[in-house]
Amino acid sequence: NGTGNHMRASTLKALIIHTADEAGANPGPDYQFVWGLMNTLAAADVITADPSLNTIEEITLNNGGTYQRTVTAGGTQPLQVTIVWTDLPGSPVSAQLDPITPMIVNELDLRITQGGSTFYPWKLDRNNPSAAATRNGENNVDNVEMVTIDNPVAGTDYTIVVDHDGTLSGGSQIFSLIVTGIGSAAPMP
Repeated sequence: NGTGNHMRASTLKALIIHTADEAGANPGPDYQFVWGLMNTLAAADVITADPSLNTIEEITLNNGGTYQRTVTAGGTQPLQVTIVWTDLPGSPVSAQLDPITPMIVNELDLRITQGGSTFYPWKLDRNNPSAAATRNGENNVDNVEMVTIDNPVAGTDYTIVVDHDGTLSGGSQIFSLIVTGIGSAAPMP
C-alpha cells in the first residue's frame, strides 16, 4: 500500500531474511535455523520506515556492470545489506547425494568497502556444517547474500558494491536490495 507496487518474490525473500530474528548458537546463518525466525513486525517496520534511513530497491545489473552506492552509517545499529535474486534454472548434475557442483547461473557478488577494508557476506562451510558462518570472502553458491557490519562507525561512509562473475545469462539480472543502519545516504543512482 505504501508504494502502489507489488514486491517481486526476490524482494519479499530478501526482506524476510534481512529482518529475521537470530536463532542458533552463532550469529548469521546456520544449517539448522538457516537465517533465523521470521519477524513480520520488523519486516513491516522496514517497509514503512523513512526511506532515507533504509532502502528497499529492485535493481537491474547489466552484463559487465557494477552497482555502487555510498551510505553513511547511523552507528546505532548494525549496517546490514541483503541482496536476493531469482536465478535462472541451472543444469542439473547426475543423480547423487548432496552434489557439490554450484548450480548458480548468474553469480552476483555483494561486498561493502570502507577505506582499505572490505566486508564480505556470510558463508557456510558445507564440509563443516556445525561451524559458525564466516565473513571472509565471496559467497559463490547462494542467490542470497548478506553483509553485516556489527559496529559501523557513526557518520562514516560505506560503499555497497554489487557485481558479477562470468557472463550474465540473458544479458542482465534483476536483484533486490535491502539496507538498514543508514544515518543518511547519497541519492540513489
